[in-house]
Amino acid sequence: MAEAAAAVADLANDTTSPDLRRRTAWGLRNFNTAAAPHIPVLLQLLKDPDERTRYGAVFALAALKLRPREVVPALIEMLSDPKEHIRQTAASGLRGMADEVEKLQPGFINTLGDLGKADFERDKLLREDFNKREAKRLERLKAKSVPKK
Repeated sequence: MAEAAAAVADLANDTTSPDLRRRTAWGLRNFNTAAAPHIPVLLQLLKDPDERTRYGAVFALAALKLRPREVVPALIEMLSDPKEHIRQTAASGLRGMADEVEKLQPGFINTLGDLGKADFERDKLLREDFNKREAKRLERLKAKSVPKK
């Protein structure tokens, strides 16, 4: 898994293709903790001139919730991006890491007002719904695997 994450991260070095850089951002978020060594790549992609690449990097960093000492200041900086959807996603990501944000920047979450709140609440409900469905699925699987007497 680590080798695959490294291969995806290497795609960000292609300075001629915004598409490859964008795919790097979106791809790394799927590697979960294996993406941790490549957080600097995502942080660099936050500065990309292509807004879709920046959005993918913000989304990935917010979803991964890894290395908060590096990521939180970068997401805070993205709150001033010219594109509203990027600002909203950065704020939602900061809300998702509220405990870490409060350790690094006490009181900061309160300064966000409603920015990113709707996205965060929607994502929270989706995660809760997914977790409930997954728990039911696992219960059904366990019930099927129990030998009949």
